[in-house]
Amino acid sequence: GIRREVAAVLMVQDHRFPHVLVLKSRKMASFFLPGGRLRPGESDAEGLQRKLTKKLRAASSDDFQWDIGEKIASWWSPDFSSHKFPYIPAHVTKPKLVLNVYTVQLKASCSFAVMNNLDILAVPLFEVYSRPVR
Repeated sequence: GIRREVAAVLMVQDHRFPHVLVLKSRKMASFFLPGGRLRPGESDAEGLQRKLTKKLRAASSDDFQWDIGEKIASWWSPDFSSHKFPYIPAHVTKPKLVLNVYTVQLKASCSFAVMNNLDILAVPLFEVYSRPVR
């Protein structure tokens, strides 16, 4: 069957400006949204709760619930490579992977514990569009 993955766009307000939280791998110096593979039979919401709790352990409590919002995108891949498209390519009859992206609104005050090989960054939304491609 098709491999299903989920990711979260974590939104937070800082000084009245929207920021997106991203994870940065120290080994590969790459940025990515938190999430990952779903288990068989697991819903998107259940899997995203599990993945966010694993990657971004809320330091405040063990029963922290993520405020998962609406699905904002689906990305498709004809194989298991890193190339994903926001549509199913015309030549593909059975895509191998789908990545569903959801919004997650964070509370005004949160603290997280991330894995040793990751950093968490709050990127102002205006920075996403103001930087030229290098």
